[in-house]
Amino acid sequence: MDTSTRTLPDEAFSIIQKKLRNWIRVKGFVTWKQIQKACRDLLEGYPQDYILQYGNFPEYKLFMPLLRKGKCEIAQLEGKTGFVCFPKSEYIENPIDPLLLLNNFPSLSSLIENFKIEESIELKVWCDLEDSYSYKSINSRVDKIGIYKSEDKVYSPAFLFDGKYKRLIPSYDENIDAISIARCFVRSSEEKKMFFYHKKSKALNTTVYSDLPILITRALFLFNTDNFKDDDFNYPINYTKLYKNVNEKVINELMRIFGKNCVEVLDD
Repeated sequence: MDTSTRTLPDEAFSIIQKKLRNWIRVKGFVTWKQIQKACRDLLEGYPQDYILQYGNFPEYKLFMPLLRKGKCEIAQLEGKTGFVCFPKSEYIENPIDPLLLLNNFPSLSSLIENFKIEESIELKVWCDLEDSYSYKSINSRVDKIGIYKSEDKVYSPAFLFDGKYKRLIPSYDENIDAISIARCFVRSSEEKKMFFYHKKSKALNTTVYSDLPILITRALFLFNTDNFKDDDFNYPINYTKLYKNVNEKVINELMRIFGKNCVEVLDD
């Protein structure tokens, strides 16, 4: 079986990610906009058909896996939110209790209260989370919990209608988890299943991995790091993820954060 077409992109992907990490280390502190430009610059020397695999926003496929597995960290500098990369190859240098991370994570409802209320904005399109996050026109007043925009443009800010207020969703520069929090809040309000827990095997499946807040994905990963390889975090990004060795205390925390109806507990 000829695997040359598959092996080359995988190898190139690792090289690009390594260059990106080294660049962040040299810079010391970088913003989301700087990362966006760096990812495009790093891809420039590759064939067009390879570049097309990453779409118009390669930063999600090149940088986000590094952040989710702890190769890079969120940081604050002089009032700005950005990212740093420490000179180490291991995931975690000192042991961290993943259950404690979940214990300290606020509920979705309390997190969105930090989003600024913008009642004067006129919202004309809403985000269909079940259809590739595409924005569709609305023909009536906003009365359904969801994510909206005033126009279907990439650069147009997004708003969360929480059932009472229109709230501005912070940009990636301000809070990289904000859009994920908003998406999960909408699913929670609709009582959509996001997690499936198998009591006998202690296995936990999620169908919304790419939309989970970064700290949640890290905490779940830390319960059994042996189940994962570096490639499990990389492109192509999967919406599903399986975590093993998860006890019921974790499930209680996920129910507290996301809502009881978002976690289905199975006896098998």
